[in-house]
Parts: sequence; C-alpha cells; structure tokens
Amino acid sequence: MSRGKIMADVLRLLPIDVTLLVAHHEPDRAITSEFKERVCFTGHLGSGTLALYYSAADLLCFPSLYGGFGLVIIEAMACGCPPVVYDLPAMNEIVTDDSGYLVGQPTARAYAATIERALSEGRMKAQAARRRALTFDMDVQIDAILSLYRKVVRTPLALAMSGS
Repeated sequence: MSRGKIMADVLRLLPIDVTLLVAHHEPDRAITSEFKERVCFTGHLGSGTLALYYSAADLLCFPSLYGGFGLVIIEAMACGCPPVVYDLPAMNEIVTDDSGYLVGQPTARAYAATIERALSEGRMKAQAARRRALTFDMDVQIDAILSLYRKVVRTPLALAMSGS
C-alpha cells in the first residue's frame, strides 16, 4: 500500500481542519482528487526551504510500512519537527517515544488517532526530536563505530593475556 493511499485513509478519519502539506515533486492522485482543499503539494524543495517547512510544521507524517532507514525523518527531527511513524523496524530505531510518535498498529485508524494525540500535545516533543537527531550526526556515528572497532580489537588481546 502506498504512503499516499495510507494518508488518504488517514485524512478521512481526521477532523476537517487538519491539512497536509506534501513536499514531493509529483502530486499523488490518491489524495488530490478527494482532498484538494486539505492537501497542498509543494513540488521539489531545496534543502534550505525544506528546513523552513520542517521547522514550521506541527508533525512529519511518514506512514511507510516497508521503509528502510529514513533520512527524511532525521532531517525533520533536526528541525524540531516530531515524526509520526509506524512502530516497525528501522523506524523505531530512529524514533523514540520521547522524540516522536510510534503508531502501534499498522492501520489508518491507529495512525489518525496518533496524529490527533500529537496535535493535541503541541510542540512538546520538538526539543527531544532535535536531541535525538543529533545522535545520527555523521561525526557521532563515526566515533561510535571507531569505539566499537577499538573494543573488538582489544578484546582478543585481553583474553589472550588473561590466559583464557
């Protein structure tokens, strides 16, 4: 099921005042015909403009059921925009309960309920989203990998020296 189809199902369940801004190069027909008053497609946005949109947004909706590691999620979080994602592998490695919203069941109803809860909470997770995004900074990741390598390299030597 496409993200567009999922979001169309979600929009049917959300209050009429919830609007969706889609930063994508091509409008999704699953959404545009039924929700033209509630959905705005921006087309392609440059990184500077995209950061402004993320900063102004209440939430990032990323309803992927089969996605891998989502760089777009980290970009939004770095701008203080908490994501709403399904609680599935890869997504739940990026998003925590503190930094965003994990949808427990892969249904439109559960996703819509999570969006409503998130909107009622306002921007309370914005700072935590920013902090969480920092853990994915390239320098932080490189340091973590180097630290792990050092530990692995030292381990056999330590075992050999202890006589084990």
